[in-house]
Amino acid sequence: MLKIFQPPRQPIGEVIFQTVRRLKTQQLRLEQATVRLRERDRTLFNACVAQVRLKRPERAVICANELSEVRKVLNMVTQCQLALERIVLRLETIKEVSEIMADLGPALRSLRVLTETMVNVMPDVAQELQRVNDSISETLAITKVNAPDTIAPLTARTEAGEEILKEVSAVLEKKLSEELPAPPASPM
Repeated sequence: MLKIFQPPRQPIGEVIFQTVRRLKTQQLRLEQATVRLRERDRTLFNACVAQVRLKRPERAVICANELSEVRKVLNMVTQCQLALERIVLRLETIKEVSEIMADLGPALRSLRVLTETMVNVMPDVAQELQRVNDSISETLAITKVNAPDTIAPLTARTEAGEEILKEVSAVLEKKLSEELPAPPASPM
């Protein structure tokens, strides 16, 4: 009686297709966020460089600390992107496997009918067909796609404010060495 009120079930392929489409939309949103965060990273880094050049260490520290936080968020967004990518790939694999299994169902039924027909005519062939049928059925019964492992955090460390200041200093030293003229050669 309750079956009347249950909504019709969609085929797994359709459910997976819709899910993958939604996940890809979220991947696009994360990619847009990544672009904005990278731009913010570049802006804050340049501001930090400018503050060090102007000998304003307090403001340089503020920029460096904020840059550290932006990089933490960027790292988290990157991990989410990787997780979504793995999930989409897994769902697409499940869809392919489920389609193969759906195609094997009618083949197995045909094989059973053929086996039943052959029992009276050629029992040894029927017995071998039955073994093949059993083998395929057993394979289908134990075949599964394992759930993805948990997404491990990226090994790249997020730099702290002090490390960013060291990076800024290295950039400034490099620029300074490029801007300074080469020392004159000493006469011999």
